[in-house]
Amino acid sequence: MISLFAISAVNAQDNVTCDNDVAIFDDEVVLNASANSFAELNHAINDNEDVNIYFDHDFTFDNDTDSEFKDGILINRSVNIFGNGHMINATGNARIFNIISENVFINGVNFVNGYAQNGGAITGNSYAVIDCKFISNNADNFGGAIFNGNAENCTFEGNTAMNGGAIYNGSAKNCTFNSNEASFGGAIYDTYAIYCEFTSNYALVSSGAMEGGSAYNCTFNRNSALKYGAASKANLIKCYFNDNNASTFGGAIGGDCFANNCIFINNYAANEGGAVYASYVNNSEFWDNHATHGGAISGNVHSVENSMFFNNYAKERGGALNNIYAYGCEFRRNHAQEGGAMYGSSAKNCTFISNYATDSSGAIKGYSEECLFIDNSAYRAGACEGDSLNSKFEENHATTGGAIYGNFVNDCIFIENYANEGGAIYGGSAVLCDFIENHAKTGGAMYSGAAVRSNFTGNVANISGGAHYRTSLTDCILKDNLPKYKLTVTDFEAIYGFGGEIRVKLSDSQSYMINNIRTLVKIYDSDNKLVFVSTCLSGGTCFVDLDLGEFTMVVSMDDSNYNADPVTSHITIKKASSFYVKGVTATYGINNPLIINLHDADGSIIKNTKVKVNVDGVIKTYTTNKNGQVLLDTSSYNPGTHKVTVTFNGNSKYFKSSTSSTITVKKAKPFIIVSKMKYYASEKVKKFYMILKDNRYRAMKNTKVTLKVNGKTYTAKTNSKGRATFKITKLNKKGKFTATAKYGGNNYYVAVSGSAKITVNKG
Repeated sequence: MISLFAISAVNAQDNVTCDNDVAIFDDEVVLNASANSFAELNHAINDNEDVNIYFDHDFTFDNDTDSEFKDGILINRSVNIFGNGHMINATGNARIFNIISENVFINGVNFVNGYAQNGGAITGNSYAVIDCKFISNNADNFGGAIFNGNAENCTFEGNTAMNGGAIYNGSAKNCTFNSNEASFGGAIYDTYAIYCEFTSNYALVSSGAMEGGSAYNCTFNRNSALKYGAASKANLIKCYFNDNNASTFGGAIGGDCFANNCIFINNYAANEGGAVYASYVNNSEFWDNHATHGGAISGNVHSVENSMFFNNYAKERGGALNNIYAYGCEFRRNHAQEGGAMYGSSAKNCTFISNYATDSSGAIKGYSEECLFIDNSAYRAGACEGDSLNSKFEENHATTGGAIYGNFVNDCIFIENYANEGGAIYGGSAVLCDFIENHAKTGGAMYSGAAVRSNFTGNVANISGGAHYRTSLTDCILKDNLPKYKLTVTDFEAIYGFGGEIRVKLSDSQSYMINNIRTLVKIYDSDNKLVFVSTCLSGGTCFVDLDLGEFTMVVSMDDSNYNADPVTSHITIKKASSFYVKGVTATYGINNPLIINLHDADGSIIKNTKVKVNVDGVIKTYTTNKNGQVLLDTSSYNPGTHKVTVTFNGNSKYFKSSTSSTITVKKAKPFIIVSKMKYYASEKVKKFYMILKDNRYRAMKNTKVTLKVNGKTYTAKTNSKGRATFKITKLNKKGKFTATAKYGGNNYYVAVSGSAKITVNKG
């Protein structure tokens, strides 16, 4: 038994000796910082008895001093080694440890760049490594990092070998394996693994993560190989396989694995078995795996039991399974070219729901027994192309053979399957079967073939053969195999005086349209008085011209060969409505109304009626006056072009109508008022007045104006009364001058000017 001891403090009673760079405290050895070669490490381990070894620095293989340790430091006694996270670097020139003794315990050591024929870092037996790291170790043959050893809580990264890139013939618990490589068993070979994680490991030939051995509660992500992307020849329990891939077979596992209670998601194989190849599977789940054949599983003389398959895909055959026996499994939404769920296989006590194939056998191409098939589909054989015993087929569909194509069925039930030919079966033989409400264009239940002691109830064919077509019947019972059809008419509105068309549709239970069959049309007014009677062919039209008002139409069959319930619809006859709106041009601030006229098809006005007016996205509701008009005030709209949409939503008498127009608003022209003025030359400041008013003679206050006199320009602002005062200076000579007042305009008003005479007298 390996015992762990803590280092105690040194005191006067401790028995201490010193030998080169190794300090020994009773049964413990602490390596000093200057000791860093394999020779010094060997001295510390093997020149002492029954000690715990503690590292406080790294060790590196030295070609000059350590050549005798190329096969590894030999450990031939029980010892506990505590690395404290320090590294032993063999520089690719030597193995690190060769353990031939029992009860060797190693903790917290980083093993780097070890190399040997077998066990690049460690070889031996009966040893354990815990909380260690193995990085870039290599073996020519077996175990890139470990040969014959046990690892716990360790990390293995970038190790390589021919067999078992990280471990050969050992055990691993709670370990992580990243990017290890080998020809066989990219991470481990013949090793027991529990609670481990395998990521991005690779095998040149087979078994990207592990070959042989067993795994419990392990996770395999993105491992790859030529075949068997994650594992082969292994016992696998409660493991998770995600996104593993193989260039040929078995994207996740293969080669006689036993998988129980495992989950396989999005694994891929280029040829066969997107997740599993040639293995045994029980109580597992398969999601979104894909391959050319057998999207989830492929392989001969193997089986899968009590498992679930969802949305697996095969490019050619077997969306979920290819050439493998299934028992007690469930298949949903798997798909392939042939055999949407299974191909070349047999199934017992399985459920197939919503699987599909682009060519044939929506669920299975093979034998089925005691199975349930629901909503599977294909071009041929919606559910099964193979013999079936004691199974149930419901709502499967295909172009030919809604459930079965060309095979023998015994003691089966077919309910509501449909196809163009052979709603349930095409070209097969049925014994002791029940066919209930299946549907086809030809051969509602069976097309061709033979039936013995079977029951046909409520099956439907659009063209011929409600129960069967060209089928040999022996001791069979047929009941109510007549089509139940459906009449369809819709409510409609028509413009008074123009009439309207009634369109009657007749369809079967699968919505296939049946044309040119006589129906009877009756129309009643609001007082329940019959006002119209006529026959109308299904798929065609019937013209009707009614008075204004509300009517009820009843349509029923007029051909005794077709059974359909009468249907009722509502007819409304109204007058048309329309607008007349002529666009207007107005001046800003002045109302030139937009006149909106609403009238019916006869030109009569429609008064006291609400209409909606949309001007530049602003919607308001108005009511037409006694003349059927809305006079839209334009005085509040800014200069520019405004888009107008007018809508009448209709009412019990008139249909909806709408039209568009425009309102164009021009800028207004203001007024400048100036008067001639007289001044004396001696006046230093001569005041000149002007008044600015808008086009409605309202004062334009706080507005900038200019005055130009004798080549000089003066600026002022109008007051609250629109009056501006200019102070004229440097006009000291006698004479007559012209004063020109100007307003420059803005977004609403154009520019204007006005002139007056100024006289300057002497004095």
